[in-house]
Amino acid sequence: MEFDQDHELEQCLEQLRQIASQHQQDPKRLLHILRSLEQVHRDICDQTFLPALPNTRHELFSLLLEIEAHGGWPYIYRVKLQELCQNLESEIFA
Repeated sequence: MEFDQDHELEQCLEQLRQIASQHQQDPKRLLHILRSLEQVHRDICDQTFLPALPNTRHELFSLLLEIEAHGGWPYIYRVKLQELCQNLESEIFA
């Protein structure tokens, strides 16, 4: 069962990569895709993950060990405006 779910998730991720690739010259479309992914991340976290958290200390400890062992808390990186401006500046004056 877990393998089927992993396979289904990988198919969805590959479709997202293909969509992004099709729009690689369209920063507005790519920004829309990234914002959509961020919203999905928040929705899953708030509506599905948090309510599914364990009720006992033992189960919570087990989950925390799993999180620590496999890369920590999922995080969506946001480019800071200052970093974006620095990158543009370095390209302009290069």
